[in-house]
Amino acid sequence: MRITYLLIFAFVFAICARSFYFEQAHASALKEINNIDQPIVVELFTSQSCSSCPRADEMLKSLSENKHVIPLAFHVEYWNYLHWTDTLSRPFSEARQRSYALDMSGNRRVYTPQMIMNGADEFVGSREDKVYQALKKAKAIKLLDLSLAQGELTINGLDLFTRDDYHIWLFGTKNYHHQDIKSGENRGRSIGYSHAVLYQRDLGQIKSANLKEDVSDWSEADHFVVLLQKGAYGEIVAAGRI
Repeated sequence: MRITYLLIFAFVFAICARSFYFEQAHASALKEINNIDQPIVVELFTSQSCSSCPRADEMLKSLSENKHVIPLAFHVEYWNYLHWTDTLSRPFSEARQRSYALDMSGNRRVYTPQMIMNGADEFVGSREDKVYQALKKAKAIKLLDLSLAQGELTINGLDLFTRDDYHIWLFGTKNYHHQDIKSGENRGRSIGYSHAVLYQRDLGQIKSANLKEDVSDWSEADHFVVLLQKGAYGEIVAAGRI
């Protein structure tokens, strides 16, 4: 009987210690979010069919409350077989994540929730301690000058970036989407999703100082994000959001 009580005590203590650790990590992450004073790109690879993802979805929302954070939520399709089809999932999301995996680790294995910060640091997106650590060591990137008029997006000042391996990506994001999930791992939950990427366009390498793109057909996009990366999936050196 004494051993049983000791085991119960040890179990309860472990649960409390773990809870305290995550509370401290959450507080540290929130404090670090408030200290962000330079552009940081946070990409989250997530899914409505992933039971581990809502915590990461909330973290991305918290991060985005800082005006310097450029948030991108890529909803992948590879969990759609789990009795629920993610209403925000797009084929390009998985392709981008697998390309990152190949570039970072030499294989195409992927998981959710995964966060990638400035195209250089990847970690489990639901781990506040990992978010805190990544924010602490994130390198400064430059802010791109964007303008939008009558459905035409202009990227200015590209002549400041002279390397010939820089690659330009354009994304269209939706501010908020509410979803009642009726089946799958998150069955019965009502979840809000922020900054989902609904559109993607590969603009290739820099060819001129200013670049104009017609985005008039991206009707569901609330914001447009441009990334400038070393290679197609390397470190992000500049970004802009409008």
